[in-house]
Amino acid sequence: MFDQLLQIIHYIDQDRLVEAASKLLEMIKDKEDEDLMKIGAELEKEVKELREEKGLLDAISPAYITEFKHLLDEMEVLRKRKIKLLSLEIVNKLSGNNYLVKELLMQKRAEVRPHTFI
Repeated sequence: MFDQLLQIIHYIDQDRLVEAASKLLEMIKDKEDEDLMKIGAELEKEVKELREEKGLLDAISPAYITEFKHLLDEMEVLRKRKIKLLSLEIVNKLSGNNYLVKELLMQKRAEVRPHTFI
C-alpha cells in the first residue's frame, strides 16, 4: 500500500488529480472508517462534477457563452484545489500518519528557473 500512496503523491505533484482521486477511491472502497467514507464521497462528487461541467456549454445561448466559459474556468480551478486537498487528507489517513508520507505531502515543490547572466 505504501507504493500505491507514493504513486498517488506523484500523480498529485504532476497535477494529474483525477487519476490520483480515482486510485484513492479504489483504495478506500473497502475501508470501514466513517471519516474516510465521507471524504471519499465528497471527492467522488467533485471529480464527477469536474468531468460533467463542460457538457453544459451546448445548452447555453451564444449571448452568455463567454461569461459562462469564464465562470467554468474559475470553478474548475477551485474544484481542482478541493480535489487536491481531499486527496492529500485521504493519503494522510491511509498512511496512518506515516512520517515519510507526511513529509512528502508537506514539502514545497521547488521551482526551477533558468540561470541567465547579463
